[in-house]
Amino acid sequence: MFLVSKMSKGKRNTVKAKRKRKENKEVIETTSPNSILKVTFLVLAFLCAFYLLTLYITHKNNPSSNNEESSNTVEDTTGISIGKSLSMDGEYYVLFYDKSNTEISSTYRNLVVSYSSLENALPIYTVDMGSAFHKSFVTEEESNKNPASEEEFKINGPTLIKVLDQKVQSYIEGEEAIKETLK
Repeated sequence: MFLVSKMSKGKRNTVKAKRKRKENKEVIETTSPNSILKVTFLVLAFLCAFYLLTLYITHKNNPSSNNEESSNTVEDTTGISIGKSLSMDGEYYVLFYDKSNTEISSTYRNLVVSYSSLENALPIYTVDMGSAFHKSFVTEEESNKNPASEEEFKINGPTLIKVLDQKVQSYIEGEEAIKETLK
């Protein structure tokens, strides 16, 4: 009898060892490359979905994404550097003013928009004299009313020039004179 109980104990140990091996095998199988790829794919899918949702929300709340026409549209498309002021062909106006000054900027932006909407209006371009690139052309002294090149520009306050064939035809300074010209 003693012998039978020892055998059954040995069988029990064998069964237990087989179970442990089977459990260890299952643990190894759950961390196999296939499961790692599945987890990685799920994480990437989640991140992509989150990114697309973020883009949708920011685009929806962005006022420039609306189809409504704003007064800034004309301003943004007409801005040029002082170097291009005399380099374009044909007849056109160039308005020089400091766009960083909000009061002045809104006045001239509205003036440009209303002038541009007139029939037979010449093209009008703007130069931001508040820009760091144009600070060297701003002067407190008398302005140069007949510049022949970029280097000769000296602007003292809001100025409108009329250019024909890359030469200054008229030079107008001051808000009232500019408003009168662009009526």
